[in-house]
Amino acid sequence: MRNQLRLLLLTAMVSLFMSATWAQTGTIAGKISDSEGEFIVGANVYLQGSTIGTTSDVNGMYKLDNVPAGDVNLVISMLSYSTEVMKVNVKAGQTTTLNVVLKSSAFDLKETVVVGYGVQRKSDLTGSVSVVSAGELKQVATANVAQS
Repeated sequence: MRNQLRLLLLTAMVSLFMSATWAQTGTIAGKISDSEGEFIVGANVYLQGSTIGTTSDVNGMYKLDNVPAGDVNLVISMLSYSTEVMKVNVKAGQTTTLNVVLKSSAFDLKETVVVGYGVQRKSDLTGSVSVVSAGELKQVATANVAQS
C-alpha cells in the first residue's frame, strides 16, 4: 500500500512539473505591411538565435508558436525592405499581437545578387557573376525556361 501511494505521489509531481514546463511558452502573431499599407507576402519572421521561424502568408499574416516566455528578439526581413529587429515580451500561455510596417530599402537592385544562402551585393561576391537577358533566352530554342 505504501509503495502505491509513493508511486501515485511521484506520478502527480511529474505531471505538475510537465504541465508547468509546457506552459512556459507563448505565441507571437500579427500582420506585416509596407508604408503604403500593402501586405508583404513571404517576409521572413524568426526569433534571433533560434530555429523558430515562419514566413508571412498572402494576407501578410504570420504566427510563431512555442515561443519561450520572456523577452525575445523578433527579426522581420524581406528583400528590398529594411530588416527590423524588435524586442517582444512573451507571456506564457498567451498570444502577443505585433503588427509590423517595413520600410522600403534604398539600394539599387542592379547591384544585388540573390544566392542560395542569402542576398549579397555584387561587389562583395568572391565568385563570378553572369547576367542573362530575356532577349538572349528567347534566342535559344528550348521547350521551357528551365532548359534555357
